[in-house]
Amino acid sequence: MSLSARAEYQSYAATLESSSWSAISSKGSCELSHIIPYYGIATFVRRIDSDMVFFISTNREEARSGKAHISSYPTGWQSSQQVREVGSTRMSKGRRPFYIKGEMALRMLYELEEGMQPTFSYGDWANGKDQIKVTLSTVKFRDGLDEFLGCVAGLPPYEYDTVSDMVIFFASGSTGLSRMARAELDRLTQYLRYDPKVKSIMIAGHTDSDGEMDKNEVTARKRADTVERYLLDFGVDSSIITTDAFGERRPMESNLTPKGRAKNRRVSIELSK
Repeated sequence: MSLSARAEYQSYAATLESSSWSAISSKGSCELSHIIPYYGIATFVRRIDSDMVFFISTNREEARSGKAHISSYPTGWQSSQQVREVGSTRMSKGRRPFYIKGEMALRMLYELEEGMQPTFSYGDWANGKDQIKVTLSTVKFRDGLDEFLGCVAGLPPYEYDTVSDMVIFFASGSTGLSRMARAELDRLTQYLRYDPKVKSIMIAGHTDSDGEMDKNEVTARKRADTVERYLLDFGVDSSIITTDAFGERRPMESNLTPKGRAKNRRVSIELSK
């Protein structure tokens, strides 16, 4: 634990020596867990028929509900990186104060994969005045990531709703697939082997508003093409695939914030039967 000497500020995080990430793979479920000394256990979970989920189980009960802010901090060896704002989340009473699912859970996983450290900040549960920071260390994150992603890729996604409307996110300016994106696409290709009723796949590339509009159109097209090539390489029938690119013209969220821009750098995949 890293615990500040000042009474008004407490920080919980694994040290370089104590940090570890471990994966547990079972039929229909994949977990990736990280112990935060003196605080609790952080866990990413992916199950059949469900989105990515993240939660923290604490060593002591949260006495009240409220809100926490999530920021992603660079490590000491990432001097060129800046703090990224991830968003805010609700805190609940009890031993599982944080429960996040869907896009924000995926975003936190992406941040760790890029070497960043997602951090929760909130008022102390004892008096609401002191500030508490809880950090997910990126040290040894990849030790458990390979097994976790392998497990995710192997989940049998039998339910159509779990893959019929997918979103793949991209780093700023990038047209390459992250490891998590590949794992998500692997789930899609596996599903398509089980369901011959899928008649069309619509792939649409998007960007944030950084840079010139014409270049963003090109980037969006390349992102869509990257996803299409990945599906074709895994044997998906080209006749059912349609691609399009919208550049910055169809944002999911405002481009005025880092969080919004991160959500706008994406490829959407829609299946139809």
